[in-house]
Amino acid sequence: MALRGMGMELTNANSRLDICRSTSERVCEILRQAVWDHTLTAGERLVEAKLAKTLNISITPLRQAFILLTKEGLLTSFPYKGTYVTYITKEYCQDVLFVRKQLEPAVCQAAFSKITAQDIKYLKGLCRQSDYYYEKGDKLEAIHFDILFHEFFFDRAGSALMLEMWNILKNRVIAVQSYTKMREVEKGYVTARHGGIIEALEKQDREAAIRCLVEHLETSTLNYNFPSEDEVEYR
Repeated sequence: MALRGMGMELTNANSRLDICRSTSERVCEILRQAVWDHTLTAGERLVEAKLAKTLNISITPLRQAFILLTKEGLLTSFPYKGTYVTYITKEYCQDVLFVRKQLEPAVCQAAFSKITAQDIKYLKGLCRQSDYYYEKGDKLEAIHFDILFHEFFFDRAGSALMLEMWNILKNRVIAVQSYTKMREVEKGYVTARHGGIIEALEKQDREAAIRCLVEHLETSTLNYNFPSEDEVEYR
């Protein structure tokens, strides 16, 4: 585990961490980033005492962070064995994809009539921002703007319950994309990937928008060969 300097990061938190309300939330954000950028590697066992010392915090907020990150699917805990960074497996991806294919088309359906020309401009801007960060090599930031594209429909749909469900799901989506998107991509990759959706929005074609969204989701993990659950082991 290579988390040297994380204690200083916790003390000198950046603007994203400043909005967190508690030590456990700040620890959650640090550990999320470490999982997403693979500083903490899949299957790695997290030793409470060692990690608390590294982060210069007490055990209590660390355990609270572990509980939340386990619920988010980023960590996996076993009674009397320990807490580990979750392996992203084929089954994990299939589960995430199944939920997305049920939820996101429904949200697109609910949001469609509320989407304005200004909204479409905003969505195009998110795609350009994501492409920009891919070109710079900052792939986690590129994923961040890609996620905001999908999150927009949940915001516009106006359903607090659907947005809550997305907030549960999206950290799993980022975990998957931390593997599938950590490769070199062609210039304008994100704009092209979302192009059919945006074109359908511009034409006010609801059915086409939903069809393009589903096609987009179905091809989201094609370029990475994840292991099966029976091929991984938490030691």
